[in-house]
Amino acid sequence: MRSMNPTRPSMPGSSRERVPVRNAGGIFSAVESALDLIFPRTCAGCGTWDVSLCPNCAAAFGPWSEISMRLPYLCHVRGKSRRGLAFPGDEFSRFPVYTLGEYKGERRRAVVHWKNTVDVSLTHAMSNLMYRWMREFELLDSLVYNREGELTSLHVVPAPSRWWRSHDGRFVTGHLAGAVAAALSESQGLEQVSVENALVLPSRFSSSNLNGRRTKTRRIRLRSRFHLERPVILVDDVVTTGATLAGAADALSSVGVPVVAAVALLAAPDPRKGREG
Repeated sequence: MRSMNPTRPSMPGSSRERVPVRNAGGIFSAVESALDLIFPRTCAGCGTWDVSLCPNCAAAFGPWSEISMRLPYLCHVRGKSRRGLAFPGDEFSRFPVYTLGEYKGERRRAVVHWKNTVDVSLTHAMSNLMYRWMREFELLDSLVYNREGELTSLHVVPAPSRWWRSHDGRFVTGHLAGAVAAALSESQGLEQVSVENALVLPSRFSSSNLNGRRTKTRRIRLRSRFHLERPVILVDDVVTTGATLAGAADALSSVGVPVVAAVALLAAPDPRKGREG
């Protein structure tokens, strides 16, 4: 298995290397281009002039870290032993989750700005950032393979979001999923990789409390027109407790589709740390 912490890739900014991103907002893109002529652009992370994401803020993302064991909604206690793997009572995670840093500082400011504005240039910068880190990361080396020892095709599924985010160009997990799929298909020899916006959030819930997160976990569902047949990699922007990923995995497993891993830009601090000691 290759190292999970690769040499830091080159940062976004080159006009020669662009990954395809989803429609970034239609008329909003035209309005944004017009506003660029009037109002100066600043870095979403630190405020540096004339750039959407400066090299210093882009360099704050990475390397990859596996954080699944600190996500309470993904952790379980093993009920029976599996020979050679674990003893009964050991805690384990449903699947690995990889992120590019903590949700704080310039990284947090950049992602918050991206999620709450329609900024085509920042969308390209963040998508390129994910694409380049994914190209350097031998993710498939750490996954579960089929009986022949191969994993030749995947679905990349973005975490569900509110319908209006897709409508107005702020469906950031969709942009990230496109970057992940492009990197996997180009760098890791997969025969078929497709992005499938297959999951839907419950129509009403509040994620600000425990009951809201439980509702979200239970009620994420698969869109009726989708018939997924290949293993899935989930993609999110920020992981907090793992509730969204757990709900997405439940919806997929209900139709026999396994989730083999999840990737995200950032992870919030461990929500259980404040209660320790």
